[in-house]
Amino acid sequence: MATVVGFVKRFLEDVSWAVGGIRKILGGRSGFTDEGTGEDLFLPRLAYLQGVRPETLYKDIALSVFHGRGGIEVCELKGIEGELGLRVSAPAGQALPYFGVINIGHVSAFKKHLGESLGLEVREDRFSGSLFGHIDSPDSRINLLIGSKKFIEGWSSWRVSTMGLLNMGKGEGPQVIQLFGRGIRLKGKGWSLKRSTALTPAETIPDGLAEVETLSIFGWNADYIQAFRGMIEEEELGHEVHIPVHRNFDPWPKLFIPQPKSDYNAAAETWSLDLVEGVTVEVDFIPQVAALAGACVGSGQVGRAVEIDFSQTETAGLLDCDALYEDLLAYKSARRYGNVFVPRNALLPILGASTLRMSAHDAGDPEQLQAGAATVLRTYLDRFVAFCEREADSRHLIPKPLPAVHEAIPQYYTIRTTSDELVREIEELLNDTKSLFKSMETATHLPRLFIEWHLFKPILLSPKGKREEDTSVSQPGLREEEAQLLKDLRSFWAAHHAKPEYAKVHVYVLRNLGRVGVGFFRRSGFYPDFLIWLQKRSSQETHLRFVEPHGLHHGGLTGSNLDKIAALQYLAEVSRQPAFRSKKISMDGYVVTNTQLDQIPGAQGKTWAQLRQDYRVLRQGGSYMETILALD
Repeated sequence: MATVVGFVKRFLEDVSWAVGGIRKILGGRSGFTDEGTGEDLFLPRLAYLQGVRPETLYKDIALSVFHGRGGIEVCELKGIEGELGLRVSAPAGQALPYFGVINIGHVSAFKKHLGESLGLEVREDRFSGSLFGHIDSPDSRINLLIGSKKFIEGWSSWRVSTMGLLNMGKGEGPQVIQLFGRGIRLKGKGWSLKRSTALTPAETIPDGLAEVETLSIFGWNADYIQAFRGMIEEEELGHEVHIPVHRNFDPWPKLFIPQPKSDYNAAAETWSLDLVEGVTVEVDFIPQVAALAGACVGSGQVGRAVEIDFSQTETAGLLDCDALYEDLLAYKSARRYGNVFVPRNALLPILGASTLRMSAHDAGDPEQLQAGAATVLRTYLDRFVAFCEREADSRHLIPKPLPAVHEAIPQYYTIRTTSDELVREIEELLNDTKSLFKSMETATHLPRLFIEWHLFKPILLSPKGKREEDTSVSQPGLREEEAQLLKDLRSFWAAHHAKPEYAKVHVYVLRNLGRVGVGFFRRSGFYPDFLIWLQKRSSQETHLRFVEPHGLHHGGLTGSNLDKIAALQYLAEVSRQPAFRSKKISMDGYVVTNTQLDQIPGAQGKTWAQLRQDYRVLRQGGSYMETILALD
């Protein structure tokens, strides 16, 4: 336990060492490698952190896990037997919340050991209650629990997400199984006890949720970890197989992408919340109802809908503006918009310029009106920050070469399955790389595409049918609309590449890595699904097109997709900057959808031509590939 405390102490006090360690881990140089493949153990499991600067990640860890930065304090809780609290030092007269609790039987001996080995003097806290006793409370600030066999019996928590075993579990035994059992509890959505993938379409699951719903166990000098994994496999609870990824080009082509200047950080900008042209908010608070009759499903709204006009004095008079202001400040803090100033007098003008739809019944209820107004202001603040970031970032983007490493392409896919048959089929395929790199779109064991001008191979598809139930792929396989885009692109190029307009053009395509690959306007969450480069051999002009194929049933043109559409619209402006013009690089992009026009929220009364012109939205069908591969 003193080893763990010593590590935390050094992490908090030796910033350069900690940041250096984070940089190594993110770069695949942690020093911990798979015995079989020699590949870094952490890299594939931390893909969602790629692209984050080590210094930024360190600050985030310090604030979110340890509640601050600085030296470490160890305090004995005098009223609680066997408990010591851990917190970051604060100025005299102040105290930061405890971030950790140590539970140990021999407190006096442990205190002496900390003093001798780490130079830590244990203070006394005579006022705090048990930290361990309230660790499962929703408002608990404790993020680290240090102890040993005390935790095997007699306690239960929904919060356990990661376990580290140090010099424990040298041999197989029921106590270690009990310990693991503390971390496999999952409430699930609506107390279903199921992971989100069992309840929700994959495309609507927030990024990073899979990591939250997964128990991670690390062992140092804890041999039982490997024995436990072997036991799981023997019980047919799952296998893990790696599919190597290969580059399709050697030498690697010189392809440029827009990236912020190395010395620029949008968070250093300061903005004052105000009405901005181009930042609009529409919130629908109208209750929806669905009815099922046989195979038919009907849907509609409850009650008569009205639009709330907050510019009217009688409507604004029903609001508690002080409460709205406090709510927005709390939301701003939670979203870490520390560089945004929120003037109180900006709230009513923003509400007056926004659209809130409610049922006529709810419109007369001050509580419902207050809740609707708070949602409008929160949504506007998000859109405002995203808008300001795009404005600022667009002035500081420059073309940088696409790296030929894990930041651009995955090192391998990880296949997790409960099927012994599938594991055997994949292992046979790995011994025959020629077959591995062929298109096998209907294969039951490993459906995949091959496109010779895609930057890496193979391109895996999402499992179908029975395999969908017992198999998962990470990096995720292509969804149906993504696979269709590549197949349409392949067919179009096969039919047109010899024509005069394309005869001297190179095409390169990259399926981007979500949240870790090529991204900019980061608060807008802009990590386009595909990047397509069209390079003219004679003039060396390059057109870079970002393509996002997905449904628009949810969010439509005015909801969650608005920032993505705005980011695509900004690309043409970025292209006009000297840094891009000097390298003859132009950029634009499209959202490609197979959603019917009348089913896209916000598209009522519009044509596909208008969606293309005003929203950069294309229908996935017909001649859309001519637009995707247009050279102008």
